[in-house]
Amino acid sequence: MVLQRRFGGEVRERFEARALALTRSIDSDGDHWYDLMATDLHPAGDLAGDTAGANSGGWGGGGDGGSGGRKIPASHSLLRRIHDPAEPLQLGRWLAHHCAMPFDDGISNLEEQETLRLEELQKRQRQLGGVGAPGSVGGEATGRDER
Repeated sequence: MVLQRRFGGEVRERFEARALALTRSIDSDGDHWYDLMATDLHPAGDLAGDTAGANSGGWGGGGDGGSGGRKIPASHSLLRRIHDPAEPLQLGRWLAHHCAMPFDDGISNLEEQETLRLEELQKRQRQLGGVGAPGSVGGEATGRDER
């Protein structure tokens, strides 16, 4: 997969991605963000060993074999969504299938772990349901008896 930049009639190939990855991060508010990333990036034209393609509009266009002296990032975000991983996950699977690229679905196992953790938490909350509020004994409040 090739990232291109277009300006007017000019098209520049920036880099080629050889893999995809779906990642999850949590922001300071506790929100889950899901990010489909293009990974394993290389100068444009580098997959086939075509340095001419990289020279004629590659990463920096510097004619030095691809990067033009600029550093290629480790990854590039394709799609980022909050709370629901469905859209980035489906796009990642579709791209992986149609572009014959490896896809690291790094969230499926995390989602399963989160589901199991929530189920365990709910089970424990049900078990504690008959105990009563903190500061009570046998479900009855302690403290001053109001008669």
